[in-house]
Amino acid sequence: QGLGAHALPASEDTDLHRRIVKRRGSEAGIREFDLGDALADTTIVIALGDHGEGLNQHGEDEHGLLLYDEAMRVPLMVKAPGTPSPGTVSDATVATVDILPTLFDLAGMQPPAATSGRSFARALRGESLPDIPVYFETQFPLTEYGWSPLHGVQRGNGKYIRAPREEYYDLGRDQGETNNLAEVSPS
Repeated sequence: QGLGAHALPASEDTDLHRRIVKRRGSEAGIREFDLGDALADTTIVIALGDHGEGLNQHGEDEHGLLLYDEAMRVPLMVKAPGTPSPGTVSDATVATVDILPTLFDLAGMQPPAATSGRSFARALRGESLPDIPVYFETQFPLTEYGWSPLHGVQRGNGKYIRAPREEYYDLGRDQGETNNLAEVSPS
């Protein structure tokens, strides 16, 4: 369903406002944050969708069952001191586990030693990030239907899904994940 009308606190006292932009079916994103002069240089705002939404691209009309990009890719918007102007887009692959280390990095602090993930603050400044594997999974098929859970890993354009029928996609050539290369050649 995306971010609703009350996704961020707003009041006349803080001069915080936001614009919600409707795009591609049920996806909604916050395109611009105006924090006002008092907060602009000291405030970090992160808006994150909790999941994508399948629109029956792979026979899934909601989310949670499959691991295709329409359900896995979520809106992530960041406004922080020292980051480029609104509308800047990065193609870096990051995971939700990377948000906490990024917050520490943006605040100039070291995260606790046991913190998982990596900071993507460099990507926010327009720099590249090292290409590392990103793990993802869904237990929903197991918990709801007694089917096999699904696990996957993506590195760059390569995306592997461990399922009863293995899947491998080259996202650079097949963004719709329709040509399963695991069926064509060994993984």
